[in-house]
Amino acid sequence: MICSKLIDKRLIERYSDVISVEERFVGRLWSFRDVTQYQVSDLLPRRLAAIVDSSDDAIIGKDLNSIITSWNQGAERIFGYSAEEMIGTSVMRLIPPERQREEEQILAHLKRGERFEHFETVRTTKEGGRLHVSLSISPIKDANGRVIGASKIARDITERKRSEEALRESQKLADEANADRQRLP
Repeated sequence: MICSKLIDKRLIERYSDVISVEERFVGRLWSFRDVTQYQVSDLLPRRLAAIVDSSDDAIIGKDLNSIITSWNQGAERIFGYSAEEMIGTSVMRLIPPERQREEEQILAHLKRGERFEHFETVRTTKEGGRLHVSLSISPIKDANGRVIGASKIARDITERKRSEEALRESQKLADEANADRQRLP
């Protein structure tokens, strides 16, 4: 039987086994192991994974060939593709043809270790719809500091863009109405 117990801020794993001789119980063997460091080192990646997976924003990992290596639930919701459909494929399938040069520029910056903050652009959904997104892109580096990929966070700003356009249109109509009024005698 294995169970863990917190003792003096340490996590101790206990194991016990019955000792029998000629099918008679003669005692119990106990062993104890400090698993605190293991639990702490295991906890950080699990917490980070939970944060990424629960984000409303799309969080996408890719390599330097633009091949998607990770795809969270936010990405599924925003773009309509499942992780199974996207991991191992090119991120280019999300980029409209007239904007595909952006990916080349992004990769060039990433290879130099540079980040992108709040880069506004357009991407496509599984159904072919267009989304306005704000991208934050960070290089992923290996243990030697070499850039091996990127983390992209995509926030859907389509509603904000529609609101801004509606406001501009309203302002234009108001300006035209004021100009017409000023021309009247």
